[in-house]
Amino acid sequence: MSRASTVGARLRKNTSLMVTGKLTGAALSVGALAVATNALTATEFGTLVLLHALVLFFTEVATFEAWLAVVRYGADRLERQDLPGFGRVVRFGVALDIISALLAFLLSVAVVLIARRWFEPLAQLPIALVLGYLSLILFKQVSTSQGILRLFDHFGRLAALALVIPGIRLAGGLLVAKMGWGFTGFLIVFFAASWLFYVVQPLMAWHALGVRELRHVVRGPLTVKAPERDAWRFVTLANLETGLAVGTTQLPLLLAGATLGAASTGVFKVAQEMASVLVKGTKLVDRVVYPEFAALIARGEGGEVIGLTLKTSAALLVTGLALAGLFWLVGPEPLGALFGERYAQAAGVAAILLLAAALAGAVAPLFPAFYATGHPNKPLWGRAAAVSALVISFWPLTAAFGIHGAAGAVLCGSVVLIAASIALAVRHPWHEAASQPCAGQADLSASRTAGAMSPTEAERSGFPGQPASGLSVPSKLGAPSYRGRA
Repeated sequence: MSRASTVGARLRKNTSLMVTGKLTGAALSVGALAVATNALTATEFGTLVLLHALVLFFTEVATFEAWLAVVRYGADRLERQDLPGFGRVVRFGVALDIISALLAFLLSVAVVLIARRWFEPLAQLPIALVLGYLSLILFKQVSTSQGILRLFDHFGRLAALALVIPGIRLAGGLLVAKMGWGFTGFLIVFFAASWLFYVVQPLMAWHALGVRELRHVVRGPLTVKAPERDAWRFVTLANLETGLAVGTTQLPLLLAGATLGAASTGVFKVAQEMASVLVKGTKLVDRVVYPEFAALIARGEGGEVIGLTLKTSAALLVTGLALAGLFWLVGPEPLGALFGERYAQAAGVAAILLLAAALAGAVAPLFPAFYATGHPNKPLWGRAAAVSALVISFWPLTAAFGIHGAAGAVLCGSVVLIAASIALAVRHPWHEAASQPCAGQADLSASRTAGAMSPTEAERSGFPGQPASGLSVPSKLGAPSYRGRA
């Protein structure tokens, strides 16, 4: 079988796994939320999702994307059969995991202690309970282990892991609801689901290393010394984009809680979950199109990228507008029946969020195109503009329109995103795309854009994908690599 057909078969297999995993995870997540909304009061449910949003927000902002370094530099070491070098890469990743988890926890504690008096949902809870839940951040040291599992092509295991959190939330929620354990019971279930995910994944990675007889090379003192000259810049740039991306996911939820209270936050969360169908589809497309763009650039056909980008963007926009219209017309009754009457208004909010996702999805293919042509700064500028617009418009819109205004702020962010992205694309040198992007950036996009999701993404939607592999690791190690090559 030719190299091209092998890569194509692998892409088809993992794309199929991605779709199956996303649909299964989405169904479990909706079921878990439905159980919680029917068992808890609006305020209790809103407080529950706010607490967990705090954990995700601080981990996404402060956590280094160590798995990117493991995939990129680890693949190179294995290709050269430099096992001691591979061990140093893994120890570097583990050190980043530990440091970033500690920093994220300390940052979250500081912010909560300062802002608690103005943040009514948190002010109603015992401080010990809030800090205890935030301690979940300390266990989230999974980025390196995800890199190892991706490097060794264990996407089946990652698929199963991605169902752990929604599965436990659904099963545990049903038990809590039946036993009448209330808010505390659901809080324990949410904590336990994430904790188990954070513990099991590193154990799976350790097992994968044992199968390949590589445990001895990763043993040793941890180090923050970069395994390659640009490693720190590499992981920092990746973390910066992740931090900006959180502005359109967890930040609106937290702002809604601070501005409108816990009950309204619960409505916003339900709407967000419904709109996530399109968001997840956009991410899936994003991961599939990058290898194609990278291949075109490699063949010196960069001019074709813009045509494919426009076609993909149009398809995403039409799909998003259709879903938004559907929710607007028939949403209230199904949502009221599933989550309870007080959540029927989430249909209108979901319609606005779907419209925002449709606009954002229309320019989403531009991001991997920018990366593939060696311009990683452009997605960062686009995201920064979108988050700024969201934050600036949030308070006036919520003051005027309540929970629908919060969704409107997300829509404003998407409008600015599409305007900024088009402005950046107009001046982009599509026909002059180099076959070799800036050092490290093709790898960054191949891993981040075409690759598997981060742990926090797995919590929200949960299934990792796979980029096209441009590198083979010696067969005696049994480890196909994940290094995108433009």
